[in-house]
Amino acid sequence: MNNIYETIKSVGFSVVPNVLKEDEIPIFRQLCDRYISSTHLPYDGGKVVPGWAGVTPELGELNNLHKDPRVTKIVDETLKEDWIFAEHSDLHQNKLTGWHDDTLPPRLSHFQTLNVQDEGYKIIKVCFLLQDHSDNDYGLWFRPFNNSSQEVCVRSNPTDAIVFDQRIAHRGQEVQYAERYGHHRYLITLGYGLNNRYTQQHIAGTEFRQNEQRNQMMAYYKD
Repeated sequence: MNNIYETIKSVGFSVVPNVLKEDEIPIFRQLCDRYISSTHLPYDGGKVVPGWAGVTPELGELNNLHKDPRVTKIVDETLKEDWIFAEHSDLHQNKLTGWHDDTLPPRLSHFQTLNVQDEGYKIIKVCFLLQDHSDNDYGLWFRPFNNSSQEVCVRSNPTDAIVFDQRIAHRGQEVQYAERYGHHRYLITLGYGLNNRYTQQHIAGTEFRQNEQRNQMMAYYKD
């Protein structure tokens, strides 16, 4: 994790190799398979479980991944200061995702009254893609801060963590990995930020959005 702080600051994203153990990957995938087969929100060509971290014991070891020392060490190295979990967690199965950033969308901008370009706005995502993208273009893509006209595909292994400033433009898969490789594409995202008003405002908007999505999910299964 050498220089992860400077890399995130200048480029906007970084890869931390071998955070997870190889033998954890099939276990995590099985947990996702089992849970999403019974509870999910259909979304953009795939399935989504919003706001699951810490409240979904059915996901076994994944439920507390946001507190795992391997993850929190990355957050320490990235944010350097007093930080908090930003109450933002998403689990995606086969979701299609175009270019975007992870600041609050316009319809929720009233929660984020402070300027997201201010120095005090330091909110990151720690992500895991639970399949191999070392030889394909179905992983995460970024437009780096230092060259926003460039589009970079991250060649990640399933044990790697991908960390990024959530203001950076990024995208996921635009066509289905599962159709080519015959198994689901899983993305786990966890949000963290400095313990300040910028993050508190982001949390308020995020919780509002995730509650909306979880209500939609419950209504989907009730019907």
